[in-house]
Amino acid sequence: MPLAKKRWTSSGDSPDWSPDAKQLVYVHKGSIWTVNADGTGARRLISNGHSPAWSRDGQMIAFMRAEKCSRNLCPERAYLAFANGTDPHPVGPAYLGERQVVWLPDPFE
Repeated sequence: MPLAKKRWTSSGDSPDWSPDAKQLVYVHKGSIWTVNADGTGARRLISNGHSPAWSRDGQMIAFMRAEKCSRNLCPERAYLAFANGTDPHPVGPAYLGERQVVWLPDPFE
């Protein structure tokens, strides 16, 4: 009898399907992860992030990350990274309070 592939199971927050529906990006214990649609291949992409969202073409993931806290105030900034988790870099200003990234439709499509 062949052995079944081990499937990933865990709790997570802020899930978002990739545009091709082959992967799910989500938050688990303060890090951003991806997992294949069949539950295999869970992989931590980015530490210290929340509210991930796939770009429309599936090439990038936008997310929020808290900056250094001062006097119990923790500004957050939007970040972009490639879908494989490389090159996370901040975009835009920092904001106080928790925010969420949303990709807007392309008005030229």
